Amino acid sequence: MDVRVGTECSPPRTEFIITDNGFSTTQILTKELPPTGEPSPRRLPTEVPISYPREWAAEVSIAEDTPLGAVYWRLSTALGGTTSRP
Repeated sequence: MDVRVGTECSPPRTEFIITDNGFSTTQILTKELPPTGEPSPRRLPTEVPISYPREWAAEVSIAEDTPLGAVYWRLSTALGGTTSRP
């Protein structure tokens, strides 16, 4: 299944990790998609380059016997990462 991974301040080659059994995913985000939402109200345009919200293409596979429920995922870069999120 194709999914969009929405991030803020994430550079290309960010790792997209799902840690639940029954799931597999694209591990490295490389294909940026055109944004579908509004620009971040917290970041005003400036002359200094800022990483605005971005959306990345990813693919997630779900095994047929995977039980229903929350799935935990996270992002990771060379500068750090997020905590697991449902």
